[in-house]
Amino acid sequence: MQVIVGVAVNGLIMLGAARLSGFLVGWPRVLAAQRYAAGGLLEAFALRTALSRTPVPA
Repeated sequence: MQVIVGVAVNGLIMLGAARLSGFLVGWPRVLAAQRYAAGGLLEAFALRTALSRTPVPA
């Protein structure tokens, strides 16, 4: 049952993303802003990880 629900939810997410990407193709500035926002978030996570004082398990 869990696999069926997971496949259904992931399928809905994929359909929503496909529809949203089709809409955003006409808005290049929005696409550029989304890329910069995603890149900034990845940079923030990388810096947080790099500067973390949590010991790495051996």
